[in-house]
Amino acid sequence: MSTISNLRTSGGFAGCPASAFHCEKEPDGTAVHQTLFCDTVCDKYHSRTYQKSTGHVTNQTQSSLLKAGPVTLYAQLAEILRRKIVAGVWAYGDPIPTLEELAEEYEVARVTARQAIQMLSAEGLLSSHRGRRTTVIYDAKTQPIFMSVGSVERDTPDFRLKVFSSEPGMPAREDLFFGRLSDAYWLISKADMDAGSTYSVSKNFIARKLFDRFPEGAFERIKVARLVSEYGRDMVSVWKEKVTVGMSDEDESRLLGCAQLTPVARITRICADVEGTVLYVGKLTYLGSRYETQRDITHLMK
Repeated sequence: MSTISNLRTSGGFAGCPASAFHCEKEPDGTAVHQTLFCDTVCDKYHSRTYQKSTGHVTNQTQSSLLKAGPVTLYAQLAEILRRKIVAGVWAYGDPIPTLEELAEEYEVARVTARQAIQMLSAEGLLSSHRGRRTTVIYDAKTQPIFMSVGSVERDTPDFRLKVFSSEPGMPAREDLFFGRLSDAYWLISKADMDAGSTYSVSKNFIARKLFDRFPEGAFERIKVARLVSEYGRDMVSVWKEKVTVGMSDEDESRLLGCAQLTPVARITRICADVEGTVLYVGKLTYLGSRYETQRDITHLMK
């Protein structure tokens, strides 16, 4: 049976300073397998195999659970942990595994685990403070996931709006997947917040003939889609929306206060009158952890 010992090294591996490695020897002592964890510079998990009989050294990258690719390892790890939190596997108030435990379980560097935790903390799922265990602050049982329809119908007690700008502006024609544009629109750029954390940012284009019906300053307190529904009741004939899922870009990450490449849901929401004139175009981006959509697919399964 192989014997394994933990060693320290001040050297580097493939240009990365390694903090620790495991050394595994065969019973006859002819081979040594060293696995190095680089926790200061890169987020890769390296290994080096040394064959004593030939003196040959081979270098390779280990990737048993997470895969190298366009999505960073820490973003992949954050998604795995995010699913545990949202599903309630880790309940509200529970301490999560330490960085060392996460690094060992998912075979990543300590810095990768730390970056994943920082991402989830920025999303409001975890509370992380120096000197204390990181704990879950998301309650899967009581904290609502903002839904495609639910986000229009209800708010949390700590819901707040932050308006970035209010000015004339036209939606792009390529954003329309049905209907035709009106002559003039008003653009409201804003963020939706819960308990001080931003979960959605949006650009809202309202046909001027509808916007003029809004009470003065109402969009600073009430969601735009709700105002459109309320004050355009006699005008709106149809609502449609398109949802895509992806990773946040630089601008979205800055506005949402999250790490780049955080999972997000992008929604284009449009309503039009009976003649097909577009009254409202909403371009919304939700944090993936705060968005859910449901629909009846019975007719698709027959």
